[in-house]
Amino acid sequence: MQNFEQLATIIGQLHDSLRGAAAASVNRMMTMRNWMIGMQIVEYEQKGEDRAQYGSDLLSSLSDKLFRTGLKGFSPTNLRQFRKFYFEYQKLGPLFEMQKKAIGQKPSDQLTMLPKEISQAPSDQFANNSPQIQQKPSAEFQPINNQCVSKLSPQPEQLIKHFSFSHFVELMRISEPLKRTFYEIEGIKGCWSVPQLKRQIESLLYERTGLSTNKKGVVEKAHTQSVPANIDDVFRDPYILEFTGLPERYEYSESDL
Repeated sequence: MQNFEQLATIIGQLHDSLRGAAAASVNRMMTMRNWMIGMQIVEYEQKGEDRAQYGSDLLSSLSDKLFRTGLKGFSPTNLRQFRKFYFEYQKLGPLFEMQKKAIGQKPSDQLTMLPKEISQAPSDQFANNSPQIQQKPSAEFQPINNQCVSKLSPQPEQLIKHFSFSHFVELMRISEPLKRTFYEIEGIKGCWSVPQLKRQIESLLYERTGLSTNKKGVVEKAHTQSVPANIDDVFRDPYILEFTGLPERYEYSESDL
């Protein structure tokens, strides 16, 4: 028989679990949408019958057109990011195609169509425990051929489960494949928020690790200083606010939501 404290605990757990599931779902769908928008833009640039009419002004013209139809969040800068996202993370394509097929199905059918890593425990993205990944520890990275980088890089399921589109924006600023892979792996292991990922990049963690004789110690210290991402970080993300149609404010009250 439950007592009062157990009742309160159960309700709190339900709230956290389902709120985490909602955040993970919004993240996943927005990231998928942005990648597919990028793909549509690239395909139009390559095959659009009237593409020459717009030329270099395509993104500005498209942004204006979408704005006039009432859509927000499609500035030329954002559209450029979506296109770059498609180019830089083409390996996400098969995963997104699988998710696209699941849209419109019954919830139970959707779960059976999604990879196990995606459909299980969406709120794990915001847990305090660092997830386990199968790649070679980044502290042991040695100079290698870029063709080997893809073998070290986290799988698409891991990237989508642990990173929001804002994470990908920061990662795309890194042009060197091995360096980007380093931050992908460490970002997943540390459950880094977007500010934390940005801070580690700006503090040259990759370069400091490569120059240090105690590579493992440098990386471990970075993780002990980090604050894992939480659900509130997701709902404050400007891309999420635009995606859900909520205006960006300093703070939201329950009545606002």
